[in-house]
Amino acid sequence: MNKKLLIVAVLCASVGFAGLALADNDTKKTKEERKEEVKQKIEEKKEKIEKKKEERVEKREEKREKRCDNIEKRIQTRINRYENNHSRHVKILDKLEARLSKVTTFFEGKELDASQLKIDTAILSTMIDDVVVTHKIFIDKLKETKNYVCGESEGDFKSQLGEARKVLPEVKRGIEEIRTFYKDTIRPEILDLRAQLEDEDDDNDDDDDNDDDDDDEKGE
Repeated sequence: MNKKLLIVAVLCASVGFAGLALADNDTKKTKEERKEEVKQKIEEKKEKIEKKKEERVEKREEKREKRCDNIEKRIQTRINRYENNHSRHVKILDKLEARLSKVTTFFEGKELDASQLKIDTAILSTMIDDVVVTHKIFIDKLKETKNYVCGESEGDFKSQLGEARKVLPEVKRGIEEIRTFYKDTIRPEILDLRAQLEDEDDDNDDDDDNDDDDDDEKGE
């Protein structure tokens, strides 16, 4: 009986130790799996962080490119507008010079002293040339901003744009000076010469009337 109990006890003990060994193996396996899972999660998190970082970089790049495209379009629009204005101003000023030359020739043909008008017309022509050249310089400086890559040469781009903007007030001032000079100097001279011409015509009409009266007296 004691032997049987001893055998049973030994068998139970063996089974227990075996169970503990299996349980210990399971525990070790679970820890390894957990380590692997944690490691995998860390890697996944790193990938997500890196992906988000790349997405932010891409978005910043897209915004920069879009902003640069908008800036370049605005610059080109300005260039087109100023070139159109330049052509229009040149045509108007050329017509003004041609008209003044024609008017001067007309008064000289009427044997009026148009020497001062001729001098002032030459002065006006010089003022016009200066404005045309200055306006062209402004447009060229504006075009030079396109030589700088937006986002990579931001400082040079802004500097060149600032240089172009400095020239524009000179153009506006020159155009205003031309208008003032024509209005306050040349136009009064034209009106004075025109008045002289009208006075001479009136005198000629009076002479014609006197001649008619003399003829009438002779006829009587």
